[in-house]
Amino acid sequence: MAANIEIKARVKDFDGLARRAEALSDTPAVKLQQEDTFFNTLGGRLKLRVLAPDHGELIYYTRDDATGPKRSDYLISMTPEPEALKTVLAAAWGIGASSASSGCSTGWETHGSTWTRSRGWGPSWNWRLC
Repeated sequence: MAANIEIKARVKDFDGLARRAEALSDTPAVKLQQEDTFFNTLGGRLKLRVLAPDHGELIYYTRDDATGPKRSDYLISMTPEPEALKTVLAAAWGIGASSASSGCSTGWETHGSTWTRSRGWGPSWNWRLC
């Protein structure tokens, strides 16, 4: 399994953070819209991230429920039919939760940054070290 370390934080100045993150990145920020659906599992977490009608990622990961930086071990499988896959997984496992968010993402060679506005969490920033 691949692994990363994730730090998640709420932010007050969303636009200021976006400007600073993009200035630090070696690539321009990419706007994103995503919907995550979490499925019930016997262990770990299983989510389907829908990025477009023909582009989804099925992501299985394990991560401690703790504050502060967290290690995630994960597997990702791409799908060109995310809604069909969502229907099958919902029938098999049931839906545990869902969230939609919009924001931006920047990437670097060994880490990345995502800042989003999501239902429930509000403005937030994720930083991943791979």
